[in-house]
Amino acid sequence: MRVLAIGDLHCPGMLDEYPAFLKDVYDQWNLNTVVFIGDVIDWHAINFHGKHSETPGVLAEVEAARVQIERLNEMFPVATWLVGNHDALPKRRADDAGLPSNILKSEQDFWGVKWKVIERFGSILIDGVKYSHGETGPGGMEAALKQAVNSGRSTVIGHHHQTAGVRWGANEERRFFGLSTGSGLDWKRLQFQYGRKFANKPPIGCGVVLDGEYAYWEPMRL
Repeated sequence: MRVLAIGDLHCPGMLDEYPAFLKDVYDQWNLNTVVFIGDVIDWHAINFHGKHSETPGVLAEVEAARVQIERLNEMFPVATWLVGNHDALPKRRADDAGLPSNILKSEQDFWGVKWKVIERFGSILIDGVKYSHGETGPGGMEAALKQAVNSGRSTVIGHHHQTAGVRWGANEERRFFGLSTGSGLDWKRLQFQYGRKFANKPPIGCGVVLDGEYAYWEPMRL
């Protein structure tokens, strides 16, 4: 497989230019598989950290996110979506209220996509490479490589917005990589106000994995 690994988008907080960048990378590398690494949706209006007073309410946020999702779906009608901690906020809120999980629509039904959805904390293997959102393993600037060491195989993650790129390691049997996808979010939007105090900003880009053997990080020109 020739995989496009798309980082955290936090729709409707995705950069307007990001989808066109993804399509260019997909075409230039002759890719054939798409993985959304998680946090496709932000759900700022219902998060657990509090809502910025000047951001849209939940209905307006959903409609704005739907516009961005429709654009991505048109470009990549076949894809895998690894549910991240933000994607799971409706279910987390339902759990908090003691509601049954089947009271909610599926991600496919609600957002109008046919992408394969992997539940939160889940992962998939493609050509022996593990793809997960990345929230359950070590963090920091070396998160992807640390998680690759822990899993004993090459690993692709998102979640850690302030890091991106590929780091390599090896043991007696094989070499392996840890790829952090970076993100596609516009950190200047009000919904990301919480991150403005940090000097490090999200690197914007995506990951490319070829045949499970070679990994690259493609930065987006801003």
